[in-house]
Amino acid sequence: MAYQTFGEIKTFAMDMLSEEEQDEVFQKNLLARWAQRTRDKINLHASFAWKEGSTRLVWPGLSSSDPQQPITSVLYLPEDMDHILSMFPANLSYRESVKIMTRWEFDQDRPGNTIIGARDILVLWGYYGVKRDNPNTAQLTITSDAAGTDSDGLQCFIRGRDADNEATEEVVTLASGTAITTNTFLGGVALDGVTHFSVIKDSLTGLVDAGTVKLFSGGVELESLKASEGEIAKERRRTELYAQIGGPGSYNIAYYRRAKPLTNNADSFLPGLPNEFSDLPEDGIMMHVAMFRKEWETAKVYKMEFNERMVELRAWDNRAPGYKGKFTVRQQASRGNYVRR
Repeated sequence: MAYQTFGEIKTFAMDMLSEEEQDEVFQKNLLARWAQRTRDKINLHASFAWKEGSTRLVWPGLSSSDPQQPITSVLYLPEDMDHILSMFPANLSYRESVKIMTRWEFDQDRPGNTIIGARDILVLWGYYGVKRDNPNTAQLTITSDAAGTDSDGLQCFIRGRDADNEATEEVVTLASGTAITTNTFLGGVALDGVTHFSVIKDSLTGLVDAGTVKLFSGGVELESLKASEGEIAKERRRTELYAQIGGPGSYNIAYYRRAKPLTNNADSFLPGLPNEFSDLPEDGIMMHVAMFRKEWETAKVYKMEFNERMVELRAWDNRAPGYKGKFTVRQQASRGNYVRR
């Protein structure tokens, strides 16, 4: 697989700019924007085989006193996981795959709160800015592990629902490494008590050290952000498991990888991108540099080259398993047929 870092892509762009252009690019923070847009364009096609991965995750059991039934378990997926392709209990005595559906499909598929049928179901919710449901109806605590007053002035944003089940948002400012929300946030499974936590980027300016910032509810950690390394937010997909057969426990899953935000120069630019297409990010950067210079004809050429390589990538990715021949750069009328060179 091609391995290029965020820093290498930025250096490639800088080498094409004059000193005067570099000053303007730095001032407007354009390098990160060009890199992010290029990566998103390459990553947009969701079904690339090189984005597939497999792992084992544990869906923990809910508390016996939890009133939310018939939910078996709730798990927020790791940040680099997006769409789950398949899911089987790790216990091989049960080989039936778990049925995967969206929340609205699940609600249409069941009358009231009763699941029909004997097949286990995993329900995919939206994207959340925390790593678990808020377990306690309480005020929230934010801490930083930076020394002394180094993180003073750091601001954090929290969104969720208050004790009256009304939507609420709050911004808090750290002093001596800690802060407590004014609002009381709702606790309980599937109640959206806390849905988002992030560091306000502008508040990082001028700090001695932001440290690692954590959000707590009654001593339970809801999220952790490496603010000193530029990590200001995370995004995870929430899942609910309705498993009358498999129950809580370990499951083997296949999934599509999701590109994490680029924050540090050492971050991998696009994990999994095949070696044969390591030039794609450079094509995208050259297009943005040409547009920055208002060299519209040159930008058009680079855009055509980028799009052509994307066609080649899709053809390469979709070739028949075991086929060892070479293909032209174009699929034939999107019918999956390929012409051999």
